[in-house]
Amino acid sequence: MREYIPIGNLKHISNIRLSTEQKYLAILVLINIICNHIFFFSLKFYSDDWTLLYYATFDLSPYFTSERPLLFMLPNIQQALFGQTALLYQITLIAETSLFLIIFYFCIKQILKQLNFDKSMLLAYTAALIFCVLPFKDEMYAWPTMASGNNFAMIMYILMLYFFLYRDENNHYLIYSLICYAFAAFTYEVGLCLPIFIALYCIITKQKWLKEFICYCCVCGIYAIFRIHQNITTGDVLGHITNYDAASNVAIRGIDYYINGGITYLTYSPAGLLNLGTLSILLLVLLDIVIVFFVYRSFDNIPTESINDSKELIKSMAVAVSLFIVLAMPFMIRDGLTAFIGETRHAYLIETAVALIILGFVIYLPLFEKIDHLKKNVFVIFLFLLLVVNQGFYANWVSCGDFQEDVNNLIQLDSEIISQSDLIYFNSSSFKDEIHDTFVQDKKNGIGIYNSQGLRHWSLSKMLQNASFSSNVVLYSSYNGVPFTGYKLLYLTDKELCYLKIVDNVTTTIDRKRVYEINSSLLHNFKSR
Repeated sequence: MREYIPIGNLKHISNIRLSTEQKYLAILVLINIICNHIFFFSLKFYSDDWTLLYYATFDLSPYFTSERPLLFMLPNIQQALFGQTALLYQITLIAETSLFLIIFYFCIKQILKQLNFDKSMLLAYTAALIFCVLPFKDEMYAWPTMASGNNFAMIMYILMLYFFLYRDENNHYLIYSLICYAFAAFTYEVGLCLPIFIALYCIITKQKWLKEFICYCCVCGIYAIFRIHQNITTGDVLGHITNYDAASNVAIRGIDYYINGGITYLTYSPAGLLNLGTLSILLLVLLDIVIVFFVYRSFDNIPTESINDSKELIKSMAVAVSLFIVLAMPFMIRDGLTAFIGETRHAYLIETAVALIILGFVIYLPLFEKIDHLKKNVFVIFLFLLLVVNQGFYANWVSCGDFQEDVNNLIQLDSEIISQSDLIYFNSSSFKDEIHDTFVQDKKNGIGIYNSQGLRHWSLSKMLQNASFSSNVVLYSSYNGVPFTGYKLLYLTDKELCYLKIVDNVTTTIDRKRVYEINSSLLHNFKSR
């Protein structure tokens, strides 16, 4: 017999309401999509993607000669599943970054709860919002194949912390935490020092920590043995640690670069927005206003904990600062904060600590307690501005991806002409004033303006190999003539091209008719065909 649901039960189902926490999580996912994945349907492939797309392999031997075996293995699995459909990679990134954000929320909620804050849920929600909109981590959201592996590592690190924080609820959670730490370390070592934070956190909150810390050190030791066995050392980092002069200059170099480099980096956002057009910008701003309104309505006021108990304040800020130092110092010792501006994936975990520090300053300082009624308004304005800033960054990624796809399609279409050429010359200077984005290769030589990953010389080589050209000489120079493929352009006329093979110091002159030149006018003509 068929079973019928009584009308009363249907009415009950229609009255189901989301809990406050479920609303928070839904808004966090929505903010993540609007802020960091707004152009997911338009993002293409970049830089290293071209190598992984065409040369994926399931031969395991190369992976275990790398210090990051899982990081290079995961994109190959994706390539087998998704092929060359960029949208599927982007949907995966949305799922990964949203999952990280949700786990981060629960971690902060538990930390604040253990620090005896009454409004831990609302505070954790606020911290997660801050983390979501902080800039300087766009590589983790837009770079299809590379970001996916990196995000897997970040999820493993945050799960490691989650299982540790909730270990009293389940006897197996410590084991799960160690397993996650192992997976994370063999994927991307950026959070390798997290056990030190765990030890400091336990000391601050007066919890037992020695046994757990030894367990994490054992996992870290296994990873260290693996790297030494593969003759893959971190000598550059260890050398700087033992160099007193280098270590003593870390803070000065880091702060100076963060201020100057960070301000310059922020200017890339409006440059990206200008590529969208007036109507698109207006629609984007309207969408941001709507989402900020939802956030505004999601809490009555940003909570203000009592700061009369200085112990709570000191403990919360000590946790945040400890997390920042543990995650940031390896990079600061090696590169100063240049590592965070030049390679924004390095800043991802570190900005979890930055979000906590900002939360502390905004909520707990006496200065803000006096204007508590304005705090919510100030916060949503802050949120709105950073939404727009991040969206400008991703607009750069869109235009850069379009450019690289055009070059790839051009090579495929002109394959017959290229096969008859003795040399392929990528004339980057012809694009200098036309593409409002990074499409060349070396940020250290002043070429890497704007924030996205550009068309590197190895990307062009892989595009050519995919079109069955492996023997052609590729001449790929930067704007200032810096060679990147072992060949240096000496001069170019209407009749001939002369280049130097750097290794052999041999000069060769070729008839201009035997040269296939990729330049701005050629690409424009191709797009108009």
